[in-house]
Amino acid sequence: MMLFDSITKEIKSSTPGRWYAALESRDQRNALLAGIVSLFLLFFVFLWMPLSTWAQAETHRYQNSQALLEWIKLNEPEARKLATSGDLKNTGKDSLLAVISRSARTSAITLLRFQEEGAGGVSVVLQDQVFNDVIRWLEQLEKKERIQVRQLSIDAHTQPGKINARIIFI
Repeated sequence: MMLFDSITKEIKSSTPGRWYAALESRDQRNALLAGIVSLFLLFFVFLWMPLSTWAQAETHRYQNSQALLEWIKLNEPEARKLATSGDLKNTGKDSLLAVISRSARTSAITLLRFQEEGAGGVSVVLQDQVFNDVIRWLEQLEKKERIQVRQLSIDAHTQPGKINARIIFI
């Protein structure tokens, strides 16, 4: 109790304490209310908001991890089958160049230039193509034909939604 009394005496004898004591009772209440509101705002801005933002980000990260785990579990049998069979690339009778060319035709993708690259790859140049169509075509090549993209360079076109691209397949 003596400690509390000595702290109170120190506060009242300090410059802010003397200023507060000189105020009228209405002004003292307003100053006290302003101090409490300021402390609440400081607590909210410097403690509550960062913790809340962090918790939301971690929840989102956890949900993304869970979705990835479900996807991995869902695709595990196919991945194991491919790993044991060794069928990681197109092993059909058609050459890589022929498969890419045929697939582009069926997907309404116009190949400006295409040529064989070293080590069995194929280089393709696209010009003035719809971005979404190109992405669907690449996905189809990977899923159905097991043809992978080794390098992809996309440039924006003057028309929205259209692109120019250079792709190297393996």
